Amino acid sequence: MSPCRRIAKYQEANPGVYTIITFPFLFAVMFGDWGHGICLLLATLYFIINEKKIYSQKLGDILEMVFGGRYIIMMMTLFSIYTGLIYNEFFSIPFELFGPTAYECRDPSCRHQFVPQMIFLNSLFGYLSLLIVVKWCTGSQADLYHVMIYMFLSPTDDLGENQLFVGQKSFQVTLLLLALIAVPWMLLPKPFLLKKQHEKRHKCQSYSLLNSGEDPLESESHSIHIDHKEFDFSEIFVHQLIHTIEFVLGAVSNTASYLRLWAL
Repeated sequence: MSPCRRIAKYQEANPGVYTIITFPFLFAVMFGDWGHGICLLLATLYFIINEKKIYSQKLGDILEMVFGGRYIIMMMTLFSIYTGLIYNEFFSIPFELFGPTAYECRDPSCRHQFVPQMIFLNSLFGYLSLLIVVKWCTGSQADLYHVMIYMFLSPTDDLGENQLFVGQKSFQVTLLLLALIAVPWMLLPKPFLLKKQHEKRHKCQSYSLLNSGEDPLESESHSIHIDHKEFDFSEIFVHQLIHTIEFVLGAVSNTASYLRLWAL
């Protein structure tokens, strides 16, 4: 495609060099199946091994096009086999070589920290970016600084001339509620889930000690003493509280700074 839009000149990067890798990889992301990939790889290797013999023959239009792209097709098949093994796809049939555990999210930081952080950030900074794009497209004279400030101070007041689209007030109230919900969502679940995991792990250790030949009371008290040294709920809760405050203040500060630059 790059030569169709003129060859790169001096000191210009030719994107065709990078697409040698990126195009086969994107093909494999869409068509990840290691069964079909192996079949296509065998056909491509036949073209490559017998390329001198096939090159001297007269080929049809479609076969000539496939033969001309034999090396890029080989890269496509290799990537397709790789992604197919990750997808557990064999001729469109689930073939679990590595098991389904790769899709499980056992880290509470994903659902109880990353997700609420994205909700809170997009409720502020994402909404401001949306307002900027809408103002550019509509040519409105709305004051975005006034809109963002009174979104928190007076969310139920009429926007008047600062209204950019229909239903903006209801939309702002919804975003404000989502931001408020995201703050305790970031703070509370992770410490309590870690505490629950610790108690569950400690319970299993206690059962194993009762089944062993050692003195259960002495061994259990010793293990409890060690575990409590390693796990301190108050320390984890304070640590999570500090991270939550830092993220909330950082998101508000960055939004205010960007809004101030936009006002200038």
